[in-house]
Amino acid sequence: MKLFGQYLIDKGHVSQKQLLECLIEQSNLMQSIPKLCFDHKILEENDIFEILKSQATSKKDFVTLATDMGLWSQEKQDKLEAESKKSRPKIGQLLIEKGIIPNEKLAQILADYFVVCDQEKAAIAESIQIRISEQIRMTTTDFLALREIMALAESIGNLDLHFDFIEFIFKYESGHEKEACEKDRLALLQKYAAPAKAA
Repeated sequence: MKLFGQYLIDKGHVSQKQLLECLIEQSNLMQSIPKLCFDHKILEENDIFEILKSQATSKKDFVTLATDMGLWSQEKQDKLEAESKKSRPKIGQLLIEKGIIPNEKLAQILADYFVVCDQEKAAIAESIQIRISEQIRMTTTDFLALREIMALAESIGNLDLHFDFIEFIFKYESGHEKEACEKDRLALLQKYAAPAKAA
């Protein structure tokens, strides 16, 4: 999926330099990981203090140190990413504040961008169905092809398919249980295959 910033450049709404200036400002305005962990109670105050203390004598980043100390988990990582995303200034707002794009024009640009995104998502969804149909016709498991389908699904937000494919690949890619692998492969593909259209 094309990012909004690249869409703006491609359509001539902004120059690469203007977008870069906004991206740098966006980065500068983002809250630090320790602050996010403190403000949103992702970690205890004492734990944050100990990590920062260790960071003073280590080249490792905050999350790596927290992981090494047994203080990090996937749940904390997910919460950090969610809060970081919410606190990040929007590129559109920065473009307005800098006078690069007027507010009323940005609204129309966003509407046009979402139409393009919907069209791209529909095309990717169709590509996924074609690839699934191809895999159903195969007699062996093509793990590379399944990974490609998985990546396409993630790109359009189809996380159910994405994680189901991850689970299948993790379970069977080692090459063991070939008979069970083929049975589960067909069941997985048929689960996400589009229903046949009536004649």
